[in-house]
Amino acid sequence: MTAKLSAKFTTALTTLRDRKEAGATGLEYAGMIAVAALVVALIWGAIDGAGVDSSVANAITDLFSPG
Repeated sequence: MTAKLSAKFTTALTTLRDRKEAGATGLEYAGMIAVAALVVALIWGAIDGAGVDSSVANAITDLFSPG
C-alpha cells in the first residue's frame, strides 16, 4: 500500500513539474485590472461627453414635477 501511495504521489509531482503554465501571475492580474479601468474610463468619458447626465436629470425632473 505504501508503494502504491508513493507511486501516485511521485506521478502527481511529475505532472505538476512538467506543466508549462501554472496559473495567472500578478503581472497578468495587473494587466487585466488596467484594461478594465481603461474600458470604464472610456465608457464614463463617452457618457459624460454626450450629456447623458443632464438628459437623465431633466427626465427625472419632468417626471416628478407637478403640472
